[in-house]
Amino acid sequence: MDYKMTGHKNGIEAAIEILTKYPLFPILFISAYEQLQEDILNYSIFKDKKIAILFKPVFLKEIEENILKLVA
Repeated sequence: MDYKMTGHKNGIEAAIEILTKYPLFPILFISAYEQLQEDILNYSIFKDKKIAILFKPVFLKEIEENILKLVA
C-alpha cells in the first residue's frame, strides 16, 4: 500500500481501517514518502502489528521477501 492514494484516504488511514476490522492482517507499505515510518509511530494501532515499509524504488525480490516475512 502506498502513502499517497487516489481518493480521500492516505495509506495510513486505509491501514487503520483494515486493522480495525482485521487486527492480525499484515500490512506492507511501499512508498517514496520517507516520513512514513515516523508518522506510523504516532498511531498506537500499529504497535505490535505485522507492518513492513519499503521505500521506492524497490525490487521485486524485496517485495517478495517482505511478504514472506509478514505471513510467516
